[in-house]
Amino acid sequence: MRWGRPFDPDAEAIWVAGAVTGATGDIRDLLLLGDPGTPETIIDEEVATELGLGRSKAIGTGRFKGFTGPENVYYVIAPEFASLGRSLHEVVIACSPFDPDFEIDGLLGLDFFRNTVVTLDFKQGRILLED
Repeated sequence: MRWGRPFDPDAEAIWVAGAVTGATGDIRDLLLLGDPGTPETIIDEEVATELGLGRSKAIGTGRFKGFTGPENVYYVIAPEFASLGRSLHEVVIACSPFDPDFEIDGLLGLDFFRNTVVTLDFKQGRILLED
């Protein structure tokens, strides 16, 4: 199967759209920074809480090195998470506070790209995923 979406090859980073389904079935569109250097997909704790995926739903906790230093995270199971045309069901997502100055809802991490072939076509401004 193939999935893909355009991106702006002249931007300072690879920004992608995504969506997460919360515990109540509500869906939230996300602005994500494509970051396969981050081991896991992480969404803003505030967004997670709004979707019923707050700390009370945590299945575990952890720590990672964030932009501004070490950050605590908690993990939840989102009913669905989608980006770049690819949807994953019952997916573990890390949640952490994000600095509002970053103006993003999360990081699309290595876990999302794992087990796919990823092509970043900067000439055409397209990301392509293939399984």
